[in-house]
Amino acid sequence: MNCFVIMGFGLKDGLDLDLSYNKIIKPCIKLNKLSPFPLYQNMKFNGYRCDEIKGGMSIDSKFIRCLRGADIVIADISTMNQNAIYELGARHTMKQYSTILLCAESHKAPYKFFDLTYVPVIFYKHNGNTIESTEIKKARRALNTQIQFCLEEKHKGPDNPIQRAILELENLEPECETPNESVYELYLSAKEYLHKCEYKKSIDCLSKLYHLDCSAENFLMLTLAKYKLADSEQNVDMLHDCFYTLKQYVADNSLKSETAFGRLAAIALRIFNITHDGVFLYEAIDYYLKGIPYSTRTLYCQRNYCASMFRIHEITQDPHVLREYYYTAIYFAKKYSALSELPSILNLSKEEAIYLKCNTNDLYAIANSDVSCLDTILQQISQSELSRFQKETVISGVSRLKADINIMEKLIKSF
Repeated sequence: MNCFVIMGFGLKDGLDLDLSYNKIIKPCIKLNKLSPFPLYQNMKFNGYRCDEIKGGMSIDSKFIRCLRGADIVIADISTMNQNAIYELGARHTMKQYSTILLCAESHKAPYKFFDLTYVPVIFYKHNGNTIESTEIKKARRALNTQIQFCLEEKHKGPDNPIQRAILELENLEPECETPNESVYELYLSAKEYLHKCEYKKSIDCLSKLYHLDCSAENFLMLTLAKYKLADSEQNVDMLHDCFYTLKQYVADNSLKSETAFGRLAAIALRIFNITHDGVFLYEAIDYYLKGIPYSTRTLYCQRNYCASMFRIHEITQDPHVLREYYYTAIYFAKKYSALSELPSILNLSKEEAIYLKCNTNDLYAIANSDVSCLDTILQQISQSELSRFQKETVISGVSRLKADINIMEKLIKSF
């Protein structure tokens, strides 16, 4: 029996891949007496990994022949190298079974592929430049078990989503029932309901959508609809559930994005609006701050970080704290409003351009303690092409900011 290995080599994405190959994969190959795929008659030219194969044959010819003919393919997808993922997809298309996947545990969350969700993967702990001996033994045992299964299994069935779909297609009966909505149709319906503030209908569509495609984007959109419904009904329990569910999801998936952090902050603010629990105002400020490195197109997190600090008067009258938050907000508002020209080089949609204008305007108002410009933007928003849902969100935010600027100005001047 022969074997081919899909993976990069050397140091990639902070991982020494040669360490994985030499300490885990290669010993298992040798133990199970697997030979390199016989690409050439003279075995000295062959190799387990594509970069080990000698000869003048083109690289694409090498890996395609090996992927198509190898009895067993072992793929380490830790770094999600484009070539490795392409080769894995090709292997799944060519072979029903005997493809084994490995992945460094630290890279599990950032590279979660929907198509590989139900494919068994051997996860192992890789410290970057070292792999502990106990972890090597554990990974070898798991890999040896998988290799033995490939070698001994007599009634092999598909071990990947492509071959399973092909098998289902071959045995498919003619469709008699009315087909359900497609993934994209569900997405469009959900967005339309959301923009019409029909949150329950939006949640229904998004729940179906997330069941079909459990991506982070769909989860965040579902959370948006749920917290908007909870906010409209002033349902604190539902808001708490949205907040802690999303917080756990972000932690479990190592999710770092403007949408994730911004949504957590927005939900925390909704809870604060109802309960006046200062903990959630601090949570909102903290999450907006975390989202700033990922917010460049519309300055969403920058604007809300500064605006949230201007609400500190709702939970304390301590002049030292008020001054700290007041001047910090002004400092960063000036800093971030100076960045407003940077996104102009990007290809902004009409909605993004409106949001950028609003957020820049709000930052200017904070930085200069000038609420007159907020009245102008309120009028412009009411006449804009934004949906009812979007208008209500922006108008309520601007109105809230106008009140907070006036309050903070009076408080600071009174000291």
